[in-house]
Amino acid sequence: MSVKNVKILVAYHKPAPLLKSDVLVPIHLGRALGCDTSKDGSLSASDFQWMKDNMIGDDTGENISHLNRFFNEMTAIYWAWKNYDKLGNPDYIGLMHYRRVFYIKNKEFDIFVNNIVKSNIDLVCRFPSNMKDSGREYSSIEEYGKNKFQDLLTSLNYIKNLPEYCDFLPSFRQQNSSIFSNMFIMKKELFFHYCKFIFKNLFLSYENFGQTAQNKRTIGFISEYITSFYFNYLIQQKKISYLYNPILLLTDSFPSPINICFSCNNSYAPYLVVAINSLIKNTSLNRMYNIYILENEMSPTNKDYILNLQTDNVKIKFINLENILKQEKIRIEDLAINKYFSPETYFRFFIPTIFKDIQKILYLDCDIAVNSDIAELYDTDLNKNWFGVCRNVYSIYYLFNNKVTKDGIFLENYFRYVCGIKDPRENLFQAEVMLFNIEELRKTDFLHLCMNKLKEIGSPIFVDQDVLNAIAEYKVRFLPLDWNHVWYIQQPEIMKGKLPQNLYLEYTLARKSPKIIHYAGAIKPWADRDKILSEYFWNYIPQTVYERALSLIRTSKILKPFMQRKLQKNKFFILFCSKQEKKRFISNLLYFLTQANNDKNS
Repeated sequence: MSVKNVKILVAYHKPAPLLKSDVLVPIHLGRALGCDTSKDGSLSASDFQWMKDNMIGDDTGENISHLNRFFNEMTAIYWAWKNYDKLGNPDYIGLMHYRRVFYIKNKEFDIFVNNIVKSNIDLVCRFPSNMKDSGREYSSIEEYGKNKFQDLLTSLNYIKNLPEYCDFLPSFRQQNSSIFSNMFIMKKELFFHYCKFIFKNLFLSYENFGQTAQNKRTIGFISEYITSFYFNYLIQQKKISYLYNPILLLTDSFPSPINICFSCNNSYAPYLVVAINSLIKNTSLNRMYNIYILENEMSPTNKDYILNLQTDNVKIKFINLENILKQEKIRIEDLAINKYFSPETYFRFFIPTIFKDIQKILYLDCDIAVNSDIAELYDTDLNKNWFGVCRNVYSIYYLFNNKVTKDGIFLENYFRYVCGIKDPRENLFQAEVMLFNIEELRKTDFLHLCMNKLKEIGSPIFVDQDVLNAIAEYKVRFLPLDWNHVWYIQQPEIMKGKLPQNLYLEYTLARKSPKIIHYAGAIKPWADRDKILSEYFWNYIPQTVYERALSLIRTSKILKPFMQRKLQKNKFFILFCSKQEKKRFISNLLYFLTQANNDKNS
């Protein structure tokens, strides 16, 4: 019997570290109640969505999800009982909690479960807890019920009417310990017998006093004692094989999921793959990361490829802006395009509108490599500031030295008089890495502020970045430069003595250990891998990209000679692309460069 024949439900009622595997099945308690208030307050819309995206709910099929505020984790047990086939009809079934789990050394649940199956153990539960040790300060269950919890004795009395169990009831009431938490792993047959027994009692208790009890969770508390009664009965009367196992309390101070947003088109899909892969490689296992990708016409092939990057604690969702643009009566043509920029760069204007139900979100450009846990940046306290951003070192260098652009534009005048930025030398920031304070931005009409400023500027040189600088001057918190280290300054020494000393030192120090490298500019690391810092990009290309490219090279009648010609010229290629109609060479060829001659298979 394999571990796939064992399923352990993990009960959640709010976001927490996700325990999920072939054995562990997270389940959202009380999903039918949506964001209604519970003992821990109410869920935000984004937290509720995270629960829906990452786990099953107790609200499908035959269920009592709507009674969760009374029955607690028992709504998950009821759901499993009535919808057992949806779990794959396992031979063993169990329940743990998101912060109270069976203690397994090194968390090797598969090995633990295999040993249970091999040993043919009927029941696993936690060690009994002494009534006094558990903070109840009574010598027996009977004394506790008489003095503190009379509804418990009323519920236990219902067992008197069940001939199979009534003889064991008196001795149980005199016990000075109980098996709390409703945690177990048991054989399927026992589980069905247990459910039939306990829910008969709990529904009767709910009808008679559950809805009027002083504590709304009374039925849930009672279920622990009834479960303890049943387990003790099996162990002492039925002489089943059992195992007591210690439990581990996980931290209950779990921060909200980290929300990250990208904006991408079809052409930049492969570079987004690298950016997301770099982010994933540096995540913390005790945090959850939600990645949202704003797009307009990305191909299903590229979407599927990106979605395959997901892990247990990193989830990805695409948001198409077509309907949002229509709703706001904004055309793609209204978003001014300049140089090599695409309309998608303006999609960050819509972020406060799209994510209005969350507190903050981190925007990242696609052409980056992340070298540190993004959680550190996300947890930055912005106070009342709209954004957390990094200073625009290169533009400030231009201003301090009265330089003009290649088009002959004097940037000082442009920023001051065209954009309306009062002190560009001090306040200019990069917009490729931005921590949005949605809570503050909700107080503004942010989208229309941006669109009005865009119309006022006309054709901004640095597109949306100029607009954001113009409307948010004095409303940002500046972040350390290692969180947005711009790579195109290949020789930082040219700025020595031509920048404020503290800014120059911070930039050169960040280069030694950049947390995010931004591959800004016309030259990209996939086109010139010899430039400084390009190696980070190449280190984060997923292995699956190489495998896919090699497969395409071997099988494609078009790509194979194409690759041979490139290799003969000592070019180093790897491809990320999708098939086109009529066997034409892929019109929107998305390519990566790599040292293909180092790969033995090439």
